[in-house]
Amino acid sequence: YGLGDDYLLCNGPLYLSVWTEGSSLLLRKNSDYAGNSPVLPASVTLRITADPTQYTQKITQGSFSAAPVTAKDAATLTAAGGVTLLESQNIIQAICYNCSDPLLSNLSVRLALCKAIDKTGLGERLSGPSATGSIIPPSCTVGQTPFIELANAAVPPGFDPAGAKNLWDKVLKELGKEQLVLTVLCPPEYEVDMRGLLQIWQKTLGIGLSVSIEVAEPFELQSKVSKGKYQIALAPLPANKSSAAAFLQNFESGNPGNILNYSSDVYDGIMGQIRTTGTQSETILLCESAQNHLLLSGAASPLFSQSSYLALAKGVNGIYTSPAGELVFF
Repeated sequence: YGLGDDYLLCNGPLYLSVWTEGSSLLLRKNSDYAGNSPVLPASVTLRITADPTQYTQKITQGSFSAAPVTAKDAATLTAAGGVTLLESQNIIQAICYNCSDPLLSNLSVRLALCKAIDKTGLGERLSGPSATGSIIPPSCTVGQTPFIELANAAVPPGFDPAGAKNLWDKVLKELGKEQLVLTVLCPPEYEVDMRGLLQIWQKTLGIGLSVSIEVAEPFELQSKVSKGKYQIALAPLPANKSSAAAFLQNFESGNPGNILNYSSDVYDGIMGQIRTTGTQSETILLCESAQNHLLLSGAASPLFSQSSYLALAKGVNGIYTSPAGELVFF
């Protein structure tokens, strides 16, 4: 069993017919399926495409029936017409601090940077209508209800220039340094906005901070962040699960999805309680506690929420997703 395509057992609406490693999976209609719902497609091909920049073109051409696309690509597809877009508000764009970096592992360094962010001085795109203090994306739920509708507001460190400067000067003294040198990674579309943030940081923290920008295309940026090859980054925190609790598990010690490289016995303990709690009200309180712990530990500074989209080619319907977009149904 399982040694090849001919040795697989399938009792669902579709069966795996051909598996081309690294390229595609071909599913065919199971004529013996006895479920209540009729099986409509004769076959379904799941394409494995490493380069997401191809998705928009494939959808427009009709060679893909559906594909995930970014907000930027969704705007392009909308202008082209004929494409259906399913929106999931499942991303938080945040200033992420690599907590395993020799400098950013210092709590006071992170908190000083967090407290030196004046959101009112940032550009419209970083502090506009979608601005947020929450690290949990709006699509994440507890039960069937969005977490954001059930929970109290998140409590990130507020703008406190005097407190930030005092922390920074204290760190410099403790480390025996006159200046700390940091690099911020960001995508090209936000370079101008991020340079504005750097000016705010330098104005608040003074000559004890030397900070520069490194621009990387989104695909390269995500690769670097996922490998921990950064100090600070404007990066997406996407919901890989619709559950708020499952999303927060990403930041547990040793979790492969922990791009912040944050490690805390206290945080891990809160997550352990979430897994064993028996009521929705307790889950909400514990998720609030976990979120505020991350924020007050300076692991990330949320800026704004963002959506991703599932694009359906012209004439395609009957495909939909879970709230965070991680599951696709047809």
